[in-house]
Amino acid sequence: MKKLFSFLFIMFFSCVSIESRFPYKVCFGISTLKNIRGLNAKSCYPNQDRALVKGKDGKCFFGVFDGHGKDGADISEYVSENFFQSLLETRRLSLAAETMQKNLDKDGKAQLSGTTAIVGLLDERLLTIGNIGDSRLLYVRDNKILFTTKDHKLSDEKEIERIYDNGGWIEGHYVMTEFSRGLAMTRSLGDVLAHTNNIVSADPTLYQVHVQPGDKMVIASDGLWDVLTNKDVLYIINEFSGVTSLKTVAEHLVKYARILNSKDDITVICTLVE
Repeated sequence: MKKLFSFLFIMFFSCVSIESRFPYKVCFGISTLKNIRGLNAKSCYPNQDRALVKGKDGKCFFGVFDGHGKDGADISEYVSENFFQSLLETRRLSLAAETMQKNLDKDGKAQLSGTTAIVGLLDERLLTIGNIGDSRLLYVRDNKILFTTKDHKLSDEKEIERIYDNGGWIEGHYVMTEFSRGLAMTRSLGDVLAHTNNIVSADPTLYQVHVQPGDKMVIASDGLWDVLTNKDVLYIINEFSGVTSLKTVAEHLVKYARILNSKDDITVICTLVE
């Protein structure tokens, strides 16, 4: 395998798209759109999503990080900038996530703010995926869904059991603790007070697959998945199968999610193995 060049793309602005092609024919297209949760365009919050694609020493790393809370943008930026290096040092996704959480424990901004992390490490043809929170990866082979990552939300009975066993409770659609209020996901990085006694967890759920030419992935924050089902996204990317620019596909997905009234930050990475 040819040595990968080093790329680092982090999305700070609305409607930004970047496409990159690595030497062994893995192609990426990225698009992001900031939220419209304010009263008007001028009062909407900053985009707290970050997306990253990076190659180093024959390995390819990519991820989407969806920040939340007052300082969510700072937390998602920190994790997106440091997760890959931690992974190279620890050589395990679970240990890299643990390192990220330990570092955030010391950050005052992370007490009540945090981020999701949906990340992938491609080494030769083995892809290892780690998911923390409610961002999601959809994996497609032969124009069919091979698998998706599982969201860490209150629809999961095992997650609810852990929360109650460790001293937390549920109110409506939110995880509550003695020290924090109102987290919509059951796992995250940051959110230090909610992580007390592992009520909210930083442990990633792991997946592995050997990639094949023609495989496709969509990695996105919940701004996409809140309004589009897995089958919706599969249909769209299959309809765009003849389009050479993956950023065009990513742009279409984020814009369509906005048309469907997603008010959240929306960030999408589209990937094709050739």
